[in-house]
Amino acid sequence: MTGGTMHGSGPSEGGNWQTTSATRRLFQQGANLVRRRFAMLLVTVGMVLFPLAPLSMGQTESGSFHPRRGATVATLPSSQRVEAGVSADLLSIYQATKSARTPEEVTEIIDRCRDIHRASDRSAVDREYAQQLLAWGLNRRGELRSTMANQLALDGQYGEAREWDTKARQDFAEAVELEPENWRSRHNLAIALAIDGDFSSALEHISRALELNPNYANAYFNRAEFYFELGRFDDAASDYQRALELNPEDAQAFNGRAHCRFLLDDLEHALEDYQQAVRLAPTDAAMRLDLADMYQYLGKWEAAAEQYREAVKRNPQDARAYHHAAWLMATCPDAGIRNPQLAVASARKAIELAAEPSAELLETLAVALAATGDLQHSVVTAREALRRCDDEQLSQDLRRRIADWEHRLRRPPPSSSETTSGPPTALGQRPSMRTSESSRRTRK
Repeated sequence: MTGGTMHGSGPSEGGNWQTTSATRRLFQQGANLVRRRFAMLLVTVGMVLFPLAPLSMGQTESGSFHPRRGATVATLPSSQRVEAGVSADLLSIYQATKSARTPEEVTEIIDRCRDIHRASDRSAVDREYAQQLLAWGLNRRGELRSTMANQLALDGQYGEAREWDTKARQDFAEAVELEPENWRSRHNLAIALAIDGDFSSALEHISRALELNPNYANAYFNRAEFYFELGRFDDAASDYQRALELNPEDAQAFNGRAHCRFLLDDLEHALEDYQQAVRLAPTDAAMRLDLADMYQYLGKWEAAAEQYREAVKRNPQDARAYHHAAWLMATCPDAGIRNPQLAVASARKAIELAAEPSAELLETLAVALAATGDLQHSVVTAREALRRCDDEQLSQDLRRRIADWEHRLRRPPPSSSETTSGPPTALGQRPSMRTSESSRRTRK
């Protein structure tokens, strides 16, 4: 079942329930590629495309974190090459790779290998071996630098984080130049390019990585993220599917495919994917929020309320959970779910938890205040939301709400015979998901 056939019903300003462009826009903001510390400084939540902390020699990847990268041990020269006459100093450098843990230690390896690779008096075997070690060192240092950038970003030092990400990208690019058939370096370079916003080049490199290693599920997942960012939702859904064929227990891939299916109007299968993601990752609060948002979008009020409660239990510091629950309690046509006073408290809690109140958060508080009958404060709050707003559709919604509430303030109070037991008709569109956050998360 696709399109609007699964939508619920409730009161709109015209008295009928309908799916509006605003509702779809707002849900899309939740489903969008907010998995990013993208360009690091958009400060929304970041995209899943970022690298894991580098693994020590011999370690393997857990496969459960994002963004996804293979084991960091690049292909080092084989024992056969040692038998072919590699010099002792190079063998000693190779031994140093086993204990290198810091950018400084890896840089020492890089410098020594670069000197040997350029030396005209070294044998062809030594120079080839040094080139391979150099490519490994550059890839490894790029990972270490990327990890440092991530930590700086988490600490709010975005300028410094950008500098380290640039250095990491340069390392990956040089590693690929030296060893173009190394799929790990290609994959890492693709991630670095995506962080910098160059998705066309990122797609080129990650596609080549998949040609070199067609069984790497995480590369399909990350390429799906690139496609999603570019609005190519069919292609993204196909790559999420490939990732799931290789790893059927991947909750993030189900969640990503759900976002695509929602945006492609395949609502029934989108809901199934959101549900499966939660079954696979029941303790993940962000995935429960995505499922709750979907239930709210479909008008499945009780199911939405239950998932919001579960999400808050698992992460009581998540502003998004309070935000969306507030919208539901302020606008829901089901009297058993609607609770304007609690909606106001929940919206204020979301604002308290947010680093800075967004236009969407303030709009939700304004709608909740209107639901309690406090139209004066609704207008004041909505005007502040409008002042902060940089989205044209949301700005139009806010202006319409303000005009409606001001009209009601000028109108004489209704007599008791004119009052109704239903929710205020000026609440606006169907419950919607106004947020810049989703289960797509910053890199670990």
